[in-house]
Amino acid sequence: MTMTDFASRQFGIIAIGDALLGIPIEHLSEVFHVEKEEHLPQEQALLRGGIALRGQLVPVLDLQQIGRLRHTEGETHFGVILQYDQRLLAAFVDQVVGIATVPKDNIQNIAQCDHQEKSLFHDVFAYQGRFVSLLDVAAIFSLPDIFTVARRNNATEQSQRVRNPMLTFAAGGALYAVPAVEVYAAIHKQTVEKTALAIGPCLGEITYHGRRIPVLCPVQILGLGTPNLTYMTEVVALRFPDDLVLGFAVDAIHEIGTFAEGVETPLPIWQADRNFISNIIIKEDGSQIYTIDLGKLHAATDLQDIATLSKTDAVSPDEDRATDAQNLTSNIVATKERYLVVDAAERLAIPLSQVNCIDEPPQTLTAANIKTPGFLGYFSRANESIALFDLCEYMGGAAVAHHRAKILLTGKPGYQVGYIVDRVVSIEMSQWREKPSPDPETRSKPLVQLGSGANAVVLPMCRLPDKIDVVDGHLL
Repeated sequence: MTMTDFASRQFGIIAIGDALLGIPIEHLSEVFHVEKEEHLPQEQALLRGGIALRGQLVPVLDLQQIGRLRHTEGETHFGVILQYDQRLLAAFVDQVVGIATVPKDNIQNIAQCDHQEKSLFHDVFAYQGRFVSLLDVAAIFSLPDIFTVARRNNATEQSQRVRNPMLTFAAGGALYAVPAVEVYAAIHKQTVEKTALAIGPCLGEITYHGRRIPVLCPVQILGLGTPNLTYMTEVVALRFPDDLVLGFAVDAIHEIGTFAEGVETPLPIWQADRNFISNIIIKEDGSQIYTIDLGKLHAATDLQDIATLSKTDAVSPDEDRATDAQNLTSNIVATKERYLVVDAAERLAIPLSQVNCIDEPPQTLTAANIKTPGFLGYFSRANESIALFDLCEYMGGAAVAHHRAKILLTGKPGYQVGYIVDRVVSIEMSQWREKPSPDPETRSKPLVQLGSGANAVVLPMCRLPDKIDVVDGHLL
């Protein structure tokens, strides 16, 4: 049963100049932001070029010429993908207005005329005091001088996709993800101080490791969910260019994962002037993760201006003396890296770049006759069998009670190793670290300073062994 079998139909409404056009929702595949227009090797009167859509060249239809619409001045920001019978075409538009549900009785057929172009818009309906002309998508795709491309079947590609680790957080009922390496810190339960900054989406600021961080309401910026304007909140602090930081007030910080088993889907129609969502990942349980395009976030001038308030002030004399003392020590290296802070009998800092995913402990473990310290067994995840270790026991300590246990996955896909820790605490930025000691007893735990000023902490740094071999029945 198609949408035309019902008493009403849905249309995506777009604007080109002062004209409103309606596209049947079943033929509106997705909306995208125009970044670059490609030239086509064949020139056609009704095509203006092409765009690269996830590695596929899609011809761009000149709707202004076809509909004899007024050409608008200025840069085009939005485009739409039309789909018909598994074929694709793109078109540039000035604005995505929204979605309208229209009773079929309210759709009026206008008189046909001799011009083929006019026959492509033969129905209209009223919408918010204006008339919307309906695009006959089937007629568009049947034009003799139109090139189209076949929609790719990305199912196999999606199932084999290897994504970089992402941090997920909930805000306003929506689940978002950002690249984990771009997270300055994941900060638990902070009170946002209302200051002169508290205007519009900016809730105020927090002080973290002596640094001022402005905090925004992500729902108002990203356009999803329901705003929750509480001032006791968790904060995801994101890196901005020029060593700046901008915080998002979130309901809950969830997990770090690659979500390789998830399927990417095109964006729906956003009813906002700017769109900071790059794509949507649909997990196996049906939940949706909206991935944030940090490049577009960084390019927003108003957000840049707010982020400048996080500039670090000149260091205090005490910090200057501490820095001088560090520089006198030859085994200290100044570094700006992100670390995952965990509890495993002691508090450790693990390079975030090593962690592919943070996951829950498995329900089922397969034991093996292997005597390597800390080895717990094998478990399966995303069609891969993974060896699981108790990190503390593996490093020579006592096993810990895993009442809030998490598993850290490391290593290349297909060769991952899991380490169980008692608790994942936070993500922090380092200021300096020690070079590895030549002493085998301390080689795995040089020190690293996280944060700066009065709130700085120094923790042992632990690199996860990302490859463990088996020799004579023992894991090495």
